[in-house]
Amino acid sequence: MSSYSMSYSYHYDLLANFAKKTIESSEKQLKQIIKHIDYPKEKIFYSVEMGSPRDKVLSEAEKIGADLIVAGSHRPNIATHLLDSNPSAIVSNAPISILIVW
Repeated sequence: MSSYSMSYSYHYDLLANFAKKTIESSEKQLKQIIKHIDYPKEKIFYSVEMGSPRDKVLSEAEKIGADLIVAGSHRPNIATHLLDSNPSAIVSNAPISILIVW
C-alpha cells in the first residue's frame, strides 16, 4: 500500500468518525430539546445529516410530505440579499412554502 493510500485512508476514517460523532451529539441534543416541547411527540420530526443544507432540507421535506419549511437566517447582508446563502438557496428551489425566522 502506498503512503498516499495510507494517508487517504487515515483521513477518510478520521472524517467519517468526526461525522458520526457530530451526528450522534446533535441527535442527543435534539432529543433533549424535544422533551420540553408541548406538542404530540409523534408529530415532531427531526433529521441530522451532513451535506448540502439545500439538498438535504428539500429532500427531507419531499420525503415526509412537508407543506412548510422553517429555516433560520442571521446577520443578513447585501451579499446574500437579506438571507444567508443556505436559506436563500432553499427559498430559490423549494416547491412549498418557506418561513424564514430571523
